Amino acid sequence: MNRTTAPGLVSVVIPAFNCAPFIEGAVRSCLDQAGVNSEVIVVNDGSTDGTRDVLARFGSEIRVVDQANGGLAAARSAGHFAARGEFVAWMDGDDLARPERLRAQLAALRAVPEAELVCSNFSAFRDPFEDFDPSHIEAYYGTLQRVGGITRVFPDDKFVRFDETGIALGVRWGRVYDPMLAGNFVHPPTVLVRRSLLERAGDFDRSLRYSSDYDFLLRASRLTTFAYVDSALLRYRRHGLQMSRAAGSGQLQLETLRILHKARREDATLDARRGDDMRRFSAEALLSAAYALARTDRIEGLRLVRAARSHRFLPAASIRAIARLALPNSAIDAVKWLRERLWAAMATPILLENAEFQGSLAFAQAAMSVLSV
Repeated sequence: MNRTTAPGLVSVVIPAFNCAPFIEGAVRSCLDQAGVNSEVIVVNDGSTDGTRDVLARFGSEIRVVDQANGGLAAARSAGHFAARGEFVAWMDGDDLARPERLRAQLAALRAVPEAELVCSNFSAFRDPFEDFDPSHIEAYYGTLQRVGGITRVFPDDKFVRFDETGIALGVRWGRVYDPMLAGNFVHPPTVLVRRSLLERAGDFDRSLRYSSDYDFLLRASRLTTFAYVDSALLRYRRHGLQMSRAAGSGQLQLETLRILHKARREDATLDARRGDDMRRFSAEALLSAAYALARTDRIEGLRLVRAARSHRFLPAASIRAIARLALPNSAIDAVKWLRERLWAAMATPILLENAEFQGSLAFAQAAMSVLSV
C-alpha cells in the first residue's frame, strides 16, 4: 500500500468494470461531497465497453488507474495502493453517494474514536429519480434477522451533529465479529475506513472472486469496533448485471465456506467458543450451494449435501436441497408457473370461494414452501 499519507484526506476508491452507463453518475456523486478534503480514484479493471472514455471526461478532477481485468479484489487493492488519504471510502461504479455521506461518516468516527471503520444504511433504486426502498439494509441482508437486527449488532448509540446545519444523525457502534460469522451485513459501498486498519487487517484475498469484501470485513472486525450511521448515505442501484447474482451459481456460497474455514484456522478460540455454530454455518453454506447447483450439476449438488451432513445434519435445509435435486427442472418450472398464475387469479374475488381453486392454492403453497421457489 502507498505509504504516503495526507492527514484528513479521504480517498474514495471506485473499482469499475464495464459500467459505462453508470460510472459518470457515481463519480459525480463523489466529487459533489462538499466540506470534505477528498480525492476520487477510479480503477478501470480492464473495461471493454467505453468506461475509460467516460472517465476521460473528468480530466484532472479524478485519478484513473488502468489495469488488466483482475476482479474486484485486485481492483480495490490497486485503489488502496494509489490512495493518499488518512481515510479510504469504498464506492461502487453503479451507485450514487448522498451529498452528506463523507461528512457524516467522518463525524461518526470522531464521535466514536474506538471505531476504525464506519458503514451505513442505504436506499435502493431503479429509477434514478426515485428510491423504491428508502431503508434497504435489512431487506438485502438476511443475516441481520438471524442475529437480532441492527440494534443488537450495534448496541451502543448516540446522536451526532455532523455540520453547521445542526442536523443530527443516529450513530451506533459495537464489536461485530461474532455476528458476522453468520454472514455479512456491512454493505461494502458504504464503508469508510481508517488507512491504519487497512494495513493491520491485510490485503484482499484475490482468490475470492465474489466474497473478498466479506473476507476482509470479517478479518477487520476481529481487530476493532465498527460504527454504523443509521441513515441511508448511499443509493444502491438494482439492475440485472450485478455480481451479487453469483449466488444462483453456488459459487458465492462455496466462497463463504472457504472464508469460514479460514476464520477457524486463524482464530484458535472459535471452535471452543462457537464450534456448533461454525459447523451449522458451514453446513448451511454447502446446502445452499447444492440447491443453487440443482439446475446445472445434480451430481455435484448431491456431493455437497453429503458434505453438509458431515458438519451437522439440518433436516429442513437438507430436505429442501434433496427435493430440489431430485425433481426435474420441468417440475420446478411448473411450480413457478402455477405460483404466478395463482397469484394473478387471487385478484379475482370469486375464485377465492371456489373449493378447487383453494385446493390448488394449498398445493402450490406447500410445494413452494419445500422448494423455496
